[in-house]
Order: sequence, then C-alpha cells, then structure tokens
Amino acid sequence: MIMMPSYAEWMRTTDAGIVARRGADLERVDAALAAYDRTRSRAALEALDLEFKNWKRKNPRWNTSARNRNGALTNFGKALLERVDVMLRQQNFLWCPGVDDEMKRIGRGMIGDLMLDGTLYEGGATGLEKFSSNAKCYILAHANTDMPVVQTKKGKWNSAEIAAMLLASGLNPEIRQIEMLVCHAGESVNNAAAGNKLYELFRKYKAAQAAQNETLAAAVEAQYAAASALTTDPKFYEDGSNPFTESDEQRERRLTKQSEQLLPVAASLSDALKKLGFSNFTLTSYRAPVNTNFGAKVYENGVRSPAGVRLDLDEKRKTDPKVGALAKQGNHLAYLYALASDWPEYAVVWR
Repeated sequence: MIMMPSYAEWMRTTDAGIVARRGADLERVDAALAAYDRTRSRAALEALDLEFKNWKRKNPRWNTSARNRNGALTNFGKALLERVDVMLRQQNFLWCPGVDDEMKRIGRGMIGDLMLDGTLYEGGATGLEKFSSNAKCYILAHANTDMPVVQTKKGKWNSAEIAAMLLASGLNPEIRQIEMLVCHAGESVNNAAAGNKLYELFRKYKAAQAAQNETLAAAVEAQYAAASALTTDPKFYEDGSNPFTESDEQRERRLTKQSEQLLPVAASLSDALKKLGFSNFTLTSYRAPVNTNFGAKVYENGVRSPAGVRLDLDEKRKTDPKVGALAKQGNHLAYLYALASDWPEYAVVWR
C-alpha cells in the first residue's frame, strides 16, 4: 500500500515556488489532510478524498502542473484511492447529459433491467463522487446522424463538453469502465468537412436564437437542412485492416479514408477524458443502434436471453450473414433485441 504523506511532507512536495499561491481549494485539501493527520478517522479520510477530488475537478491539468513535478499529486491520489475506494458505492450507475421526459422513461427501464443505482444522474449536477472506481458508468443519450455529438431534447453536446460535464458531476478520475448507450457511438457519422460545417451551423443557430434573431435563425436552419441532406450514413471508422500485413497501397488508402472521416463520438470522448486526467478507463461503444429495452427475452426459437444491454441489428440484415440467417429462420427477436455480449463484433472499445 502506498504511504499517505504527512501534512508536512505534503506541503513540502507540492510547493510550486514562492510566487505560486496555493489557492482556496488547495488550502482546503491542506486543512483536510491536517485533520486526517490528527485523527486518522474514516470521516476525516472521506472528507479529504472529497476535497482532493473537488480540487482536481477545478484543476483538470493537475497532472502536468508544477506541483506534480515529482509525482506528489499522482502518488497522493493513488494512496487515497487504496484507502477510500473500498468505502465508496460499488454499484453501476446511469448518467445522462440532459434528462428530459423521454430519458427519464428510458432510464427507469435501464436502471431496473441492469440493476443499477436507483438515480438517473444528470449533467450539471453532482453525485458521481460517491461511486467507486470499480463502478461502471453508463452514458445515456441519443446519437446525431450528422455530427459527432450526443443529444436529448435538452440540447446537443460534443465530446469535450461531455467530458467536462462528467468531471463536474464528480466522476471518479480512476474509473475503470464507461459504456455508451448511444446508437452508432463506435462509428464515424460523417466525413470531417461536412460534420464540422454542420456543427458550426448548429452553433450559429443557437446564437441567433439566444439573440432572438428569428430571421437569422431561420436562414441558418435552412442552411443546416441543405447541408444535412448531403451527409453520409454511419460507417465503421476502423475497416478491419491489419496494419502489420497490409501493403503500402492499402495503408495509404486506409489512412486517406480515415482522415476524411470524423472520429466516432466514443473515440473523441475517450481523448477528451484523457486530457482531463482520466487514464485508467476503457470506453465501450457500439457500431449499431442500441435498443432501449434491456429486459429478459424469450426468442422465437425458445432461447432465453437474460437482461442486459441490447442492440437493434435490423439494419444489418443485408450486410451481416449471421443476422440475415436469423431473419430467414423467423427468429426476429434474436436480432431486434440482440444481447450485446452475444455480438462482440459490434462492440468497439477505446482506451
């Protein structure tokens, strides 16, 4: 187990120089550590953990700061994790960036079917700080067929915004598993130029709305509709090529193709989380629609399928022989409510 530094050692190793003020938030960490140094109580340890997580949320670049030049902050976080993580809630949980009535309804079903913590947590609110790094975070939202964003009736958010919201909600920086319950999150939804243009138009539209300029908003909305009509269907960003065996020509063709595609929203979210100091996670996404009904099923052939994350593979009937065979057999529920764990070929994991 990593040694917890004393208050004196902490102050010495996190000193960034005479001109660097510690600030009120870091001073609260200092005070909490001093209290823990005196009492060594569970309550003091939990208070210290909360203060340190709060400071890290407000200082997402902490891992590259001068105070961490000798790894003092990193080691302190690991020492806290070893002592506190076992005391935190281990149950998996569901989070949504913007909870509307539809998300509430879908969320209730998912919480029951997956036996999650009973609260649907929302962006803009805290609450995730009580969960252990071993608790899986499920992210619930709709996909967007044109842009690499997620959405509900409350708004649209790109990956950087989602990562910042998760951080502000208190997501454990040492979390190990995140899963996106978002259709096509593992696929590129557009080419880069078109996707960027659409997102720029979307932001202009929101700005016009905020300024109550209805004429401009209507004009931008028309531009968006015209540009959207030219976009492409979702495509799997990674085409299955083996970089170790492909020829130079194949590699050039693959890299050119990928450079023209937007990163899947799951990939860009993974990158955004890493920039905020998250480093131990795997992020699971799917290159297919995610069904909203996760309950146990009995397929037409009599096979019982337990509750779990489900995919709707109806659109894959013509391209996936396995799905096509089920359709010909009349075993429709097996692909309309496909248990994700039975179809690993549609899962894309980012690290």
